[in-house]
Amino acid sequence: MMAIHVVSGDEDGERGGAPDLCVEDVSRHLFEFSRDQVDLTPILLLVPLVLGQDKINPRYLTLLSATLTFSQSLGLLGGRPGASTYIVGVQDEKAFYLVPHEVQQVLDIKLDNVGVDTSSYHCK
Repeated sequence: MMAIHVVSGDEDGERGGAPDLCVEDVSRHLFEFSRDQVDLTPILLLVPLVLGQDKINPRYLTLLSATLTFSQSLGLLGGRPGASTYIVGVQDEKAFYLVPHEVQQVLDIKLDNVGVDTSSYHCK
């Protein structure tokens, strides 16, 4: 079982404002959720934000880049309808991203076909 926690705020009356949620609050929610479970409960923390109307406000870039350095980070998903990207990591000032609109068939990789072309399934 996994807990999915969505945090969103309404700072200054703007949609998608910065959330005001403390680590203690998340810890309390997770403790309550996993009270009867023996094992650790994984969490997927979703933070919906509006980072700019037409483009990302530059003041967010350093923080977004730092978020991607966490080993637990699953990345950032954003954009606008029909033009979304999934950013999976950064190196220096470059972002590595995937386009979630391209659907591909699943590959069955076995020992007898390890030479199958997987290049379109990776960041370039």
